[in-house]
Amino acid sequence: MHKIMLTTFITALLSACAVGGKQPLEETGNLISAKAVNKKIAAQGLSRLCPKNECDQLPKLIKGEAPHYPETLSASGGSGRTTIIFTINEQGSTTDLKVKSATGNDISNTALAALRTWKFSPALLQGKPVSVTTQLTFAFDSQE
Repeated sequence: MHKIMLTTFITALLSACAVGGKQPLEETGNLISAKAVNKKIAAQGLSRLCPKNECDQLPKLIKGEAPHYPETLSASGGSGRTTIIFTINEQGSTTDLKVKSATGNDISNTALAALRTWKFSPALLQGKPVSVTTQLTFAFDSQE
């Protein structure tokens, strides 16, 4: 059995878990649970995501795919991590994705592919959509 721990830093820690790379604990099908992610985002508060009053309402994940456990790790029973910096733009799409660190290209590619599918209601400032930049750390761990 494999376990994927998605650790999200919206300047602070968020998390959701998955097993088998395809049946995450907080997912329906291969979609990440927006409700679970948004609850964790809300628990962090505005001061974490918008430290300079760049927004007065947090973005909310609407939908998106969960990352899959990379086949190269599955074959070796290994683990790895990647941190991705990205922007949630005014339309709620993830843009400007950049790999900050990774233990392998397959790990970062899996995380990037999942993040590209994520759609948010954007952060707001005085009722108007604004872009915010954040980072996510994906930890892929194999557990027998």
